[in-house]
Amino acid sequence: MKRIISWIVVLCITIAVSAVLFVTGKQHKVMLINGKQGETAPARVLYIVDGENAEKPKSVRANKKGVVFVKGSNHVITIKYKDESGENKEITKKFKAQLSKDAVINFAGMIEDRNDWITYTEKEKEAPLEE
Repeated sequence: MKRIISWIVVLCITIAVSAVLFVTGKQHKVMLINGKQGETAPARVLYIVDGENAEKPKSVRANKKGVVFVKGSNHVITIKYKDESGENKEITKKFKAQLSKDAVINFAGMIEDRNDWITYTEKEKEAPLEE
């Protein structure tokens, strides 16, 4: 009986560790949008996700999109832009990547401090290969 209980405990621990590794090691797609049609957006927004490329941030022009792939669940995004008066501004926000969903970050929503600055969409299913 002790042997069966010990095997059940080992199996449960293995499944738990596997689930944690699956969630934290999975690559997530984050779509970055610098203003939608009809929204006012800065001419250029520099962004850094999780401190990567901190010495040379990437940029997105007004009404354009960018894509970043991140691993894990907890992330930090920092954006830098010039407001209407020409003053440099910087905003840092934390977000979570959800399992089997893509994140869509709207820079105009971040700048205006709206609650819908990040939304989640279902991942697109990959089409099966035809022979």
